[in-house]
Amino acid sequence: MKKLLVLLVVGNLYTIEVKEAVICEKIVDKNPFQADTLFKSGAGWLYCWCKLNADKPGFIYHEWIYRDSVMARIKLPVKFASENYRIWSRKRIFSLWIGKWKVRIKDERDSVLKEIRFKIIE
Repeated sequence: MKKLLVLLVVGNLYTIEVKEAVICEKIVDKNPFQADTLFKSGAGWLYCWCKLNADKPGFIYHEWIYRDSVMARIKLPVKFASENYRIWSRKRIFSLWIGKWKVRIKDERDSVLKEIRFKIIE
């Protein structure tokens, strides 16, 4: 009698959840300061701040998008597992870049975890 051995291959079960995410003008003590969805042109640097729930170390991406063009793609390391891991990226916003922006937060598999929309006004 022959025995049949069935192997079940389970993919990477690593999960990361974005619990909170905002665009802000500063980071103070690892927390967002002056978060909003409208910013004046010439604001200089803006930050995308996130609080994550991560099962294990890995990384995420922040894609800063202006008028459907990716202006920056920033790889951010998640250094340890945590239910409240805080991480952020920053992008210099020039005064001519007026209009609609968004930041897509993506995981290692390039899946969108969250999208934040904001606008630069004159």
